[in-house]
Amino acid sequence: GGGVGFTSKSKKWGEACDEFERHFLVTALERNRGETGLAAKDVGLPLRTLQDRLKRLKVVASAFK
Repeated sequence: GGGVGFTSKSKKWGEACDEFERHFLVTALERNRGETGLAAKDVGLPLRTLQDRLKRLKVVASAFK
């Protein structure tokens, strides 16, 4: 026996990564009152990269203002 058990409810790698990234970016937006420029600087991403990731993850920055 032993080992880590995975069930059919386990997230796929990509889903888990997206969930982590969404939480990470939402937290940065909350800290920076929805200001994408400040949030990008906060997490060390170029602004355009942050904007692209928010779009892919369906996160609306203006919801945090």
